[in-house]
Amino acid sequence: MGPLEGIKVIDLSQWGAGPASATILGDWGAEVIHVEDPEGGDPLRGMQSVGTTQVGDVNSIFENLNRNKRSLAVDITLRQGQKIIYELVKNSDVFISNLRNKVLNRIGLDYGTLGQINPRIIYAHITGYGEKGPETERGGYDYAAYWARTGLMNSSGEAGTPPAQQGGGWGDLVTGFFLAGSISAALFVRERTGIGQEVDISLMGAGMWMGAGHIQIALDSGIDYPQISRKKAGNPLVNSYQARDNRWLLLICMQTDRYWSGFCKAIDRPDLEHDPRFNSHGKRCQNNMVLIDIIDSVLSTRSVKEWGEKFDRNGVLWGPVQNYLEVINDEQALQNDLLVAVNHPKRGAIKLVNSPIKFSKTPSSIRSAAPELGQHTEEVLLENGYTWEDIERLKQEKVIG
Repeated sequence: MGPLEGIKVIDLSQWGAGPASATILGDWGAEVIHVEDPEGGDPLRGMQSVGTTQVGDVNSIFENLNRNKRSLAVDITLRQGQKIIYELVKNSDVFISNLRNKVLNRIGLDYGTLGQINPRIIYAHITGYGEKGPETERGGYDYAAYWARTGLMNSSGEAGTPPAQQGGGWGDLVTGFFLAGSISAALFVRERTGIGQEVDISLMGAGMWMGAGHIQIALDSGIDYPQISRKKAGNPLVNSYQARDNRWLLLICMQTDRYWSGFCKAIDRPDLEHDPRFNSHGKRCQNNMVLIDIIDSVLSTRSVKEWGEKFDRNGVLWGPVQNYLEVINDEQALQNDLLVAVNHPKRGAIKLVNSPIKFSKTPSSIRSAAPELGQHTEEVLLENGYTWEDIERLKQEKVIG
């Protein structure tokens, strides 16, 4: 039994951040109903433009962001469709949406309306740029609102090169996880007080939190955090290096005085340990470019695997720079259940990326694959007091799919 067992969630969101949040709640045991447009459903179902999302007849990204859900296909622009949502809200705990406020207000699915129907509801809303200000109604995919707008993109990548492109959905997944935690806190407050409330988060706000350290420097000093060349890394022992096999590894020795002796032994350069240019943390940072050139030359003589073994023996903190094919075969990821098998109706057993939080007494779980569009429409309506005659009428009126 997951920690949110018995919690009912209406997921009226699409694309990434909202569905990601609802998916995490579902992993934690909540019952999640994904409300979708009967004509095509969540647009993510058909997305083909960012990377390879389709494997045969299964959309990989949609699958991972919509497991543990039931799909209700209903046209929320119609009055009868809105009434269906109202009936669900009466018996639900959480409502999630990333539609713009002007849309939610127009169709009567705003917090003011739903909070009257169920004062205990936790109403979670995601925007691109926040609930206030001149851009509150501006559409905001994570590429723009989370990555580009917040300074993260401008400070990423090698100095002198164009800003690094974000991987698909990174900002959505981070924002979704923030929101899942916020919803859980609001449920805890409701448990103590009986009071529901609105919870809002923006992609921009989530991105600024991820870049908070650099933003704080700008606030305190008026200095921008620029792109940094790996050839000029302030601490040469926190830097990436290419090995003989053309793969990269990352050194992550923040306290260089603690690791310097072991590092010199690992790279078979004991002469460097007491070299007056490098015999203190300050000297290593002062002569960083010279030291980086030396380390570049040395590490180019062995493979990542060979260096990793030597680093481990000498207590040097490091990590391999892996591609995704390596990640899915990483024994550490497999042993920690970061990839979990689930039965898919079309493909049989498949693996999905697990949400990373572990509960010792109330474990999370992936219980079902993502639903087909409208797969549970009749089931959900019957559970909420509708009859078969009602369902047939709603189908004829094209309210449901």
